[in-house]
Amino acid sequence: MGDDHHHVGDVIATGLVKKAIEASEIIFIDGYNNHFRCKKSRYCPLHSALIAPVVVNETVEGAILLFEPKHRFFPKMNRELGKGLASLLSEQILASRYPGLLAQAEYQYLRTRVDPHFFANALTTISAISREDTKEARSLMRKLASLMRERVNSEKISNTLEHELVFLKNYIDIEKARFSNQLKLKIKFDNSLSNMIIPRFVLQLLVENAIKHGISRMFDPGLIEVNIYRENIDLIKIDVKDNAGLFYENKPTGKKGHGMELADDLVKAQYNSNDFGLSVNCKPYQYTIITVTLPFVTENPEYTYEKQV
Repeated sequence: MGDDHHHVGDVIATGLVKKAIEASEIIFIDGYNNHFRCKKSRYCPLHSALIAPVVVNETVEGAILLFEPKHRFFPKMNRELGKGLASLLSEQILASRYPGLLAQAEYQYLRTRVDPHFFANALTTISAISREDTKEARSLMRKLASLMRERVNSEKISNTLEHELVFLKNYIDIEKARFSNQLKLKIKFDNSLSNMIIPRFVLQLLVENAIKHGISRMFDPGLIEVNIYRENIDLIKIDVKDNAGLFYENKPTGKKGHGMELADDLVKAQYNSNDFGLSVNCKPYQYTIITVTLPFVTENPEYTYEKQV
């Protein structure tokens, strides 16, 4: 809407955008206490807006603008999406310009990364669903906003298993909306493990890997099984199994992919031990199982494992 007077390539049409860029700050115009005032047309339907600068190396490279029309509430979840999208673009620009820095920043990148393809696919799916089921579309939008918020607020390096499973459920609900009946997820774990501490996002990363490199390439329905269990009093294992069995087809050498290598390095570095990390078991075209081995920790989320001699 408004494309009769707002065109690609136009100069900045409002002082608020200039203010957001110059001050490098997010500006929210709620449409109630203040309004977006278009200088091009008095009949412009745009009424509320979020202006989020895209900052790369402390320099503003541009801005993301989200709008709502008159008589439409600008939901908080859209604010989170705008912030998350600006952060995502900043990371992508930085990575493309300075690839040499990635080796030094891989751990932080892994913890905060959002696959841009997932983000784009999610928005496309939600847009399609909104035409037939507004309630479901809003639910998925809330979940996507929650995922973006979790990624942007990434100060902690660890979290409880219970929290990470909520994060995983939001992620998989969005993916299930895209794959429909072609994707199922089963999670099995003992409730006594709910408060154990695990590295953030590793669980979601492995499920994402199973979908991207396995399930998405199948004609038959895909099944991902997550099994979390204690191997002994001090050791936890997390198995992420898919029914595609395409690991060796993707990696004929048997080596882990880049994302899995990062996850493996992250776990080893976080606990300062080679006793922990990832392993792979694959039966071609039947299943792939990625196993994460972790120490059993329940109290300190910033815990660093020290091997006892």
